[in-house]
Order: sequence, then structure tokens, then C-alpha cells
Amino acid sequence: VPLIQSYLAPELSQQLLKSELQGRLENIWFSLPADNPADIRVSAKALEFRNKPVGALPGIDQINANIIYGNQQARVNLEATQLSLDFSDEFRGPFLINDFNALVDAQFGDGGVTVSIPGFNAVNDDIKVAGRTWIEVDQAERPFMSMRLEFDEGNGSQKSKYLPVKLLPKSALGWIDEGIRSVDVSNGGLLFHGRLEDIEKLDRDKSGELFVGFDVDNAEVMFERDWAIAGKGRGRLLFHNLGVDIQIDSVNYDKIENARASVQVPTFLNSVVIVNVDAGGPTENALATWLASPVGEDYREIAGNLSEPGGRVNTNIKLSIPLDDEKSKAETKVILDFDNTSIKAPNWDIQLSGINGRTLVDNNSISAKGIKANYFKDPVVIDIATDLSSEQTLVKTTGQLGTRQLVSLLPDSLTNGIEGKSHWWIDLAIENKPKSGDHPILSIRAESGLKGTSVSLPVPFNKSSKVLRSTTANLFLLANDEMTFDAKYGSQVKIRGRLEKAESVGLQLADLDIGLASELIPKQASGIRLYGRLPELPLDEWISFYRIQAAKQKPGSRNLLPLLQSVDLNVTEAVVLGRKMDNAEFQLEQSDNGFIGSIDSSIVKGKFDFPHNDSPQNPVLIDLEYARIIRTAEKSQGSGLLPSNLFNTRLRSKEFVYDDKLVTDLEIDTSIDGDSILIDALVFHRDDITFKFNGYWLYSPPTKQHETRLEVSIKGSKFGQAMAKLNFGDTIHNGEIRFKGEIGWPDELFRPDWDILSGKGRIRLDNGILKDVEPGSGRFVGLLSLNALPRRLSLDFSDVLFEGMEFDDIKGDLVLDGQNLYTSNTKMDGPAAEIKISGRTGMRDRDYDQKIYIVPKIRQTLPLIGGIAAGSAVGWGLLLLQNLFKSSIDESVAFEYSMTGSWDDPQLTLLNQPPPEKRKEKKEHRNLEK
Repeated sequence: VPLIQSYLAPELSQQLLKSELQGRLENIWFSLPADNPADIRVSAKALEFRNKPVGALPGIDQINANIIYGNQQARVNLEATQLSLDFSDEFRGPFLINDFNALVDAQFGDGGVTVSIPGFNAVNDDIKVAGRTWIEVDQAERPFMSMRLEFDEGNGSQKSKYLPVKLLPKSALGWIDEGIRSVDVSNGGLLFHGRLEDIEKLDRDKSGELFVGFDVDNAEVMFERDWAIAGKGRGRLLFHNLGVDIQIDSVNYDKIENARASVQVPTFLNSVVIVNVDAGGPTENALATWLASPVGEDYREIAGNLSEPGGRVNTNIKLSIPLDDEKSKAETKVILDFDNTSIKAPNWDIQLSGINGRTLVDNNSISAKGIKANYFKDPVVIDIATDLSSEQTLVKTTGQLGTRQLVSLLPDSLTNGIEGKSHWWIDLAIENKPKSGDHPILSIRAESGLKGTSVSLPVPFNKSSKVLRSTTANLFLLANDEMTFDAKYGSQVKIRGRLEKAESVGLQLADLDIGLASELIPKQASGIRLYGRLPELPLDEWISFYRIQAAKQKPGSRNLLPLLQSVDLNVTEAVVLGRKMDNAEFQLEQSDNGFIGSIDSSIVKGKFDFPHNDSPQNPVLIDLEYARIIRTAEKSQGSGLLPSNLFNTRLRSKEFVYDDKLVTDLEIDTSIDGDSILIDALVFHRDDITFKFNGYWLYSPPTKQHETRLEVSIKGSKFGQAMAKLNFGDTIHNGEIRFKGEIGWPDELFRPDWDILSGKGRIRLDNGILKDVEPGSGRFVGLLSLNALPRRLSLDFSDVLFEGMEFDDIKGDLVLDGQNLYTSNTKMDGPAAEIKISGRTGMRDRDYDQKIYIVPKIRQTLPLIGGIAAGSAVGWGLLLLQNLFKSSIDESVAFEYSMTGSWDDPQLTLLNQPPPEKRKEKKEHRNLEK
């Protein structure tokens, strides 16, 4: 130590003494010439060397060294494991190094000490470092150092350990600590050249430079507290004295991926961070990022109604973030360039596509000029500006627009019939700082002369496209998720209404007043009210219009009937079913329990009582004279209805017609049970036949699957006549039916489809006749094609069966799998033959694939044939003659047929016939008959 002190400045020499050097010296060798003590030579091994940090000298703990000194030169080999370097309060704590080695050469002279470290390596859990250093220590100035480091495998999340807390301002340290969350460092380096002094003085006096640059991966950077964190960054960081320049080639910023960003701090003394982010990507990501940022905060409530963003947006975000003043917000400028962008607002039924143009957003305003877009399919021009005095964003839209699309929030039944386009002027005012309650957050005013729009609704709403009819409408979206509106349609129609938000389906009509040639009366209660005076009311046209709208009604659309509060119309002349009525009054009113009314039309006639809160004990009561339903040829679409959307119902109808099939005394009783509806009873009659059904329709919310199961019972007499009247084919006469079975399908109650049906049952028909009919006359579900047998069996005795084939019973088990009805054991037993059936009947394709096994009952048939031919006495004689045969010929004369083809033209193919000797016996019997 005394040797070194003589070459150091006094201040540094005193620090060396105070550092309390400790350790063990081993293998000491020295040479001290008596005539020249200054030529001392020393070699030794220092173990567990340590000292305390004092001033510029770091504290060292646990390092070993091999030392050689002589001729004012020294060489030191340093090695250490678990080394600790303590720079006192210059850093936040000691540096822990797992492995360290260095070669140090020092020269001592009158000018001081020169230290050269041509190479050293240090490794810890955070980084690997390799480098070289050159240091000059003189008697007058602070040491001069030149250092070059290379490092990799750095863990940026531990950066705070290595920040020089005395060299950087507090604000800069805070931003680095909080802003640079984590980073993987690779290919980094450090270059320092200059005096070892305060970096601010170093920068001011130009007495040296510090460069720290490195490539980074997986960087996470928070630009400012209110902004999102940029992650997965890949780029390069460069610290130069008091500034930093971060260039990120690829980074994910909130929902934006592969953005380019630059972060600059020209000098930490000014404490301003400048951020520039450029990104191009899907509109969905850009919108979410903008709304999550501070500049999008005022628009979040409005944007909550937006969905399905499409296209692309090129985004440029510029931030200037002050670090010294925590109360100051970042200055922000956002440029959004829309590239064929699209967006929807389903709650308001708005759809914009093909959006092209630029929007500018800053801390206080949003602006755009001449943005071009398509409102649905109609081109529009949009201007946007912020009115700071009223704190509103104003949107002006103009274009030739489809009129019906503008009123699409109203139910289809009120807007169907509106066709064409007219020029519309639409002004929107968006509240930048919405208030709670019933204050409007969005106001819309629309005006048009409706030239080009036709309204094909019946009187009084009808209008041709050539007629001008001044129309104005005002809409107000309230903070409580309601929308109110009023409109004038010409001089005779005034409208006022309210839309409210319904769960999961957006805004729906809640109130509607329509005054015809009448002032709007004060609101009495929620619902729909129609009132006023009309010189004429073509009810036939309205009924036709209603039918068309009912057919067009979208699955799952809301029924307006529960909203109807009252109808009070005075009509001078009404036309219904081709007849005129003078001074007609049409009324409908709510009752204490619900509402009551009557209906009289071509498809339904009767009365109803609809309770407010239906239950199994207090169901909806419907009492009809008749109801008629027309089946559509197209496959039905899913209605979107759930069992819980329906009602507890008790329906009675004296007559019910489905297509051309008339039944009587229809009774339907249903009850709601959680996510299922129980069909307690579904009963109807046709003549002497009673049809009964019961079962359930179940919906499972977890799987979103439907299941419908019905138990079926059919009983009664004169089955054939009933089926003929139901247009299922006139193929059976009489017959007493007993059928029990079940049927089901994995779908809604109203969507039984051939492809998904399954079921089984047992049928028995007693004492009937299979009528002798030609193909093409129709069949009752192809009743196994037995009706074709009288003419098709190719039996010699069949030409005497004039009226058909009697049967004692037909019975068997049936299995329904999709559209195919299978049987393996159906059997018909009759006086003339015993017939067994197995195979398939196509219920949708109306075809067969069956095997028919026929055993003629010859002994029972001969008396019948003989009686027909020569009177009953001869018949009994033939029976006696037949009994003289030693063996029965009934089962030996058996035929097997294949039945294929369509119901209207079945093809019977003989597969097996009696052996020749049996046919000979059969021929002898024919001779006897003759």
C-alpha cells in the first residue's frame, strides 16, 4: 500500500487508507537491494482480499490475486467466485458476480499510475460481460478512463440494480424504473472515454462520452402511466451521456401488433420523453387501442355500441410526456388513416363500410373532413368536428340513402313496404362528457323530402316515389340506454316513441304513439297506441300486408302484440272481405290482468285474454272459432326462440286447418318449466279418430342444444275414412286403430326435419279392407303397400277379389330413423292370405325397399270362390273336397316378393314361388273350381 500511495493524489491516497484493506498474503517473495531500496521486487499470492467502499474506490469482497511487482511495474491476475463490488451510494446496492477474472498491468511513475486491463470477464445471474479498460491516475485531476465492454444474455428486468442513481436525475430514474419493464439484452456494448466525474459535468464540459448500446428482444416498455404497455419489442437501445434513443423495429402495443416505435429522451435534464408509434393493422385492434388510451376515454361509452370492425387503419401516435411534473398530461396527437374500414353498431342498426379518409385526434378534439364511406350500400360523405364550447363532437352526414334502412330500429312490421332512396341530411351530436340519467349522449336530426322513396303500406301511409312528402325526425340516445324519437310524416301523421335496451338484442321498441289526423295525446302508459280518424281503411289490404310481413318476419324477432296498449280508430268506410262497413270502430285495450281483444280475419277469428304474468295456473287463454295455417314448402329456419320465451297457454279452437287438413276441437295446453316447455296436452279429432300427444321441448344453455320428445296415441274407428278426409289417401276402408309410440328430434319444437327424426311405435288395425286402387291414387303413408296387393300378387284366385282384400288385423312394430320407417315383423292376417312385411318405407322420398312374404289361405278362399261361382252349397262342397287332401297346402303355396320403387308406382318382383309339385296341386284345385 505504501508503494501505491506514493503515486496517488492525496485525496485518493487517503481514501485507500480508509478503505481498510484486508486479506491474507501467501508465498511472499521479495528482493530488496541494500544499495538501491527503490528497486524492490515482490511476488505474492493475496487471498480473500476485501475492503470497504470509500469515495471513488469500490468495496471489494472475496477476490484472490497473484501479484508481481518490480521496476515500478506490476502485474496482477485476479480471480473470484461470489465476488461483491460495492460502490456505496453510487448504485442501489452491491454488484454480485458469480465468476470474475482479469489481467491487470500497472505502471508507476512521477505522473501517477497507469492501469491497463487488456481483458476481463464477469458473469452473474443477470448478464455476461467481457471487456478491456485503460485508466490514468495523476496527482492533480480525477482519473481518466477508457473502457470498452461487450455483454450479452442480459436480463433487463434487473436493470434497476445497475442504474447510477447519482449520475441520473430522479425523474429519469423513475421513468427507466417504471417505463422499461423488462428486456432481454443481446449483442450489447459500452464505451466510455473521459474523466471519471459527474456525467452532467462530463456532458457539459465535453470532457468525455458514454455510449451504451444493445439489441433487445421481448422488451416491455410503458411510455406513460395512463397508456398501455408496449410488449414483445425487438430493436436497439442507445444511451449517450444524458440521453437515450430507442428504436423498436417490431413491438406489440396494446392490440396492435408489429408496430414501429421510437422513444427519445434528448436529455434527462429536461425530463421529456418523446414517443412516436407507427402501425398498420386491423381496424378492430386500432379501435381497441385508441379507446383504451387517454384520448379515447370520452368516446368509450359511445364506442361500446360498435362491433365487427373490419378493414385496416394506419395509425401514428405522437406523445410528449413530461417527467418532472406529475400533474401534467402527455401531449397527444393521433392520426388515423382509414383504409377501406368498416364498422357496425347493431344496437342502432348502423353499418358503415368502405371508410376512407383521415381523422385527427388530440387531447381535446377530433376532426375529419370529407371522409367517404358507405352507409350499408349507399355512399355518404362525413365531416367531423369538436365543438369545445358545447363539449360535443359533431358529425355531419349527407347522401342518397335507402329510407327504410334509416328506420330499421323499428319493427319490420312497421317498416316493410318502404322502398327507394332519397337525399337525407343527418346531423349527429355526440356528448364528449356524457351525463348520467336521462340526458342525451347522442342526438340525431334527419331531414328529407322523400323524393325517390315509395311507401307501399296501405292507406294512410302509402306514397309513390314521385311525390314529395316533407319528413323530419329527431332521435335522442340517453345515458340510461334508451332512445326517444319523434317524427312528422307529411301533415297527417305524427309519431312519438321510445326504444329501450333489451338484454342481448340491443334497442327495441317500448313506446309508440301514432296519431292519424290527430294531435299526439300525453303519454298514458308504456306500449303502442294507435288513434285518430280515417276516411277510409282498406282492411283487406292490411290483412294481406300482415300476411306478407308474417311470412317475412325474421326468426326471433319481437312480437309487437304484448306492447299494444290500445287501438281507437274511427273509420268512415272500412273494407273487409270485400264488404264495406260505415262508421266502424276498432278498439283494443289493456285489462287489469293483461289485455283483452278480439280478432277476425281470413286466417283466425276469435277472442283472447293475455295476462301480464302468465303461469300454469293463469295461462294465456285463446278461444277461436277457427285457425288456419299454411305449410311452407321451404325448409324452416331456426326461430331463435327458446322454451322460456314462450308462454303458459290454453288454446281451444273449434276448427283447425293445416294446409287442406281439417281437424276439430283442437286443445293445446303448455306450461313453462325452467329451460323447457311441457306439452301437457295436444289433442284433436277427425271424425271417430282421436289424436293425443304429450311431451316436452328442452333447451340446454351449457351446450345450446335443443331436444323435443313426444308420446303419441291414436285411437278410434273408421280409420280409413278419416285418413281419406285428411288427404292421406283413400286406400283403407273402416279399420279400428290403436297406435302407441314416441317421436323425437334434436331441435326446436317447430323444426321437425326428416333427417333428424327418430321414434318407435306399435300399430294395430282391426277389421278393415285394403281397397283395390290403382297406383297414383295416394296412400296413407304408403301403408306398407298392402293396398297394391289385390292386383299385384299374381295369384290365380286374385281376379275374383272385386272390392279389395279384407283383413282381420294388421299389426307390427315400427322404427323411425330419419326419413326411413323400418319394420321387421309387420303382419296382416285376413281371410284370403297371411302377409308378412319387413324392410324400409321412405317417408320423405316416398319409396319402398321391402320384402313381402305371402301365404294364401286356400282352404278359406275356396268356399268363398265357390260361393261366388255357384252358390253356397257348391262352396261347402269344395271345402269338403279340400279337406280330403292329406296335407295342408296353405303354407306350401307361399310367395316371396320384393317391393321397390315409389309409392305411386311400386314394383313387385317375384323372388320365390312354390315348387312344381305344389303348383300342380294348385292347378288341380283350379280344375275343381271350374
